[in-house]
Amino acid sequence: MFLRYRCRISTRRWITHERTTASCLVAPSDEAGRPFPVWTHTFQPLFRRGLAVISDEAVSDKCADAPKLVWIADIRDETNPIIVATAPAPQNVSALCARGGRFGAHNLHPSFPGPTSARLENTFVGSFFNGGVRIYRLVDVALPGAPPQVEEVGFFVPEAPPRNPTGTIQINHAIVDEKRLIYANDRVTGGLYILRYTGNSPLD
Repeated sequence: MFLRYRCRISTRRWITHERTTASCLVAPSDEAGRPFPVWTHTFQPLFRRGLAVISDEAVSDKCADAPKLVWIADIRDETNPIIVATAPAPQNVSALCARGGRFGAHNLHPSFPGPTSARLENTFVGSFFNGGVRIYRLVDVALPGAPPQVEEVGFFVPEAPPRNPTGTIQINHAIVDEKRLIYANDRVTGGLYILRYTGNSPLD
């Protein structure tokens, strides 16, 4: 049986009594306690963990609408989601903001219910425009009841494609298949990139 989440752009509750194993592509901004103005793109529940990963969407060049982040929310009480963590910014974030085009969170891999989609519970893969594809891992801590820490475990930032008007890569979406291949596309002229993660932490 599939349960269903419904999401909508609003300042009201963004989790209803229906649930789904797939993700919602939009969710409202401030009901989960995020302290910055946001435009949410992807909401991905991690049912086993009682958590959700939520990505903002950067919509302005050179970080004019920053920060656009990826958040971790505790959804054990689905009527009261609570932000417990954010994904860390890249060490070269100031250079990415100055590089041109958009930088900031956008798409997260959605765990679709079909057999060709990866079901990720401990890692998440996101697109960050000129920040490329970035992979993060939820690291459990020894303190009972504490939320996991978020660590970046990999990234891929290709060269700017020819004729991209921003002069930068603009990775728009990242999808992970059942073989753990990552499919990422440029927003304008760069086409499709097919990637294999080779880091030490599993993509699970």
